[in-house]
Amino acid sequence: MISKKQSENKVNALTKTLSSLGILAGVTIAATTLQATSASAATVVWTDWTSATTGTSGSATGTIGTITVNYTGDVFFAQTAAGTNYWEPSPGIPYINNSVISNAPPASDIIALNTATTGSTTNKLTFSQPITNPIMAINSMGQLSITVSYTFNTPFNILSFNSTITNNPAYWGYGQLTQSGNTLIGTEGTGAIHFIGTYSSIEFSVDNPETWHGFTVGKLEQVPEPTSTFSLLSLGTIGAASTLKRQLKSSQYTEKATTKVG
Repeated sequence: MISKKQSENKVNALTKTLSSLGILAGVTIAATTLQATSASAATVVWTDWTSATTGTSGSATGTIGTITVNYTGDVFFAQTAAGTNYWEPSPGIPYINNSVISNAPPASDIIALNTATTGSTTNKLTFSQPITNPIMAINSMGQLSITVSYTFNTPFNILSFNSTITNNPAYWGYGQLTQSGNTLIGTEGTGAIHFIGTYSSIEFSVDNPETWHGFTVGKLEQVPEPTSTFSLLSLGTIGAASTLKRQLKSSQYTEKATTKVG
């Protein structure tokens, strides 16, 4: 038979365990994980361009993982295997100095344009599978004395660019990207933009000819949702707390029975 003193000791031990491992500790862990997850940028799988045909009615084909990417429109030149890496200088700060993406386009793959397409057939990207919130990297859009605009058929956000304010130099130095509605405006602008929504295709026109400016596109890899992480940790914490509570209740019942018998 358990003595009253032994029962009290067991109750105290379980109470301390519940306090140290229970809801408060679980919420602290969950909150810390939530903060870390929400603060983490995601990796972008950029297009591996594999072929291209130059011309004002040109085309290019590539892949984003298992997704095929087809582009039709102005192609001044394209790099699909080797060439100058215009996404330098390392580590690609104009593209990654934001909270959404963590890696710049790799190697030298790029599609370059130089012709105005306003009022004519627009440039079009088509994906074999819908992509949610696709990313576009922009290279050398406009010059310091020449403004070039891309007008898209879908909304987007500017993530970061080669600003002197944040010291984000690009291959061609510093410049600027600004936005007016669905129009991206560049004066030697190099950076990254983020389309909002899920798309099977994206179209855009160019308002002004220039020597050349280039782009590539990519897809964000899936990352754990902060709410999901929080929920899983919370459920685990609640489960552990419930188990300890049952043990505590059992001990208190034993104490009550012992005291009553004694």
